[in-house]
Amino acid sequence: MEEKHFVLDGDSSLQQQEDSLNTAQSLLHAEVKIYAKGERVAPANGAATTVPQHPNFVTIERIDDFVNVKDIFLVILGDVAAEDIRQAGQQPSRSRIFFSDVFVGGVVKKVAGYR
Repeated sequence: MEEKHFVLDGDSSLQQQEDSLNTAQSLLHAEVKIYAKGERVAPANGAATTVPQHPNFVTIERIDDFVNVKDIFLVILGDVAAEDIRQAGQQPSRSRIFFSDVFVGGVVKKVAGYR
């Protein structure tokens, strides 16, 4: 299947990032495979840039047309109790698809993604 790559702004909230990932999946009929932070980009001499200062890199893979796209559910591991994380992974037909460091609100957080 075809892979595509794009960048999300790590200065946005976790909910905004989750919404963006789910929108991309729906529009492209694809599933997120990799979600991880990139290197911080400092603006040169205060110049405006279209590249986020805290980029998160996304790799999605197109899925077959007859397969339903399932939403992503993101959890910041330091912000919820271990029991909540365990329960998130035990929802019927929900499985962890990634566990990585990503920028959330411009700060590096450990995030798990479930589908």
